[in-house]
Amino acid sequence: MEGILNKKNRFFIIIVVLGFVFASVNIYTGSVEKAMDKANILVEEVVHISDVDQGRVVFYIPQNYTESAYMGLVEQSITGYEWIAGTDVGSYMTRKPMTYGFSNIGKSNRIGNPKALPVISGIITDERIEKIIVEYRDGNKQEAKIIQNRLGKMWYVYPKSKEEYMPAIFGYSKDDEVIYTN
Repeated sequence: MEGILNKKNRFFIIIVVLGFVFASVNIYTGSVEKAMDKANILVEEVVHISDVDQGRVVFYIPQNYTESAYMGLVEQSITGYEWIAGTDVGSYMTRKPMTYGFSNIGKSNRIGNPKALPVISGIITDERIEKIIVEYRDGNKQEAKIIQNRLGKMWYVYPKSKEEYMPAIFGYSKDDEVIYTN
């Protein structure tokens, strides 16, 4: 009987110690929104979430810049979510029919193997633009995902490879007329 109690006591103590260790180093939280809040990312509206190998990319309108769109990478593990990095997509106050930009978001500033996620994204202000095609130098083409939100439209594409240049970007009408090209 005494040996059984010692084994139970040891097991209980190990579980309690592991619980305290895990709780003290846990940087993850239960939802994407809570991870953003924990990182002091003030969000007015989350407009889209995209699942990628590195985690989840969140497209959102921040509280402080309500005429702009932003995106950020949130890592997911079995214990929850952690905000990794983010950047702006653009401002809806532009006079251009659409904007574009290239970003690498991810763990590139952390110790260890960087897991940067390349993203080409922008804002659409010309309501005639209904499709965006990104064309690379090697001839490959990729259709962008367009997200509608209360401010208008934003778009993004994850390039298949890390580009050293900005590819050609075409904005098309519903009748396949080119409205915009960079």
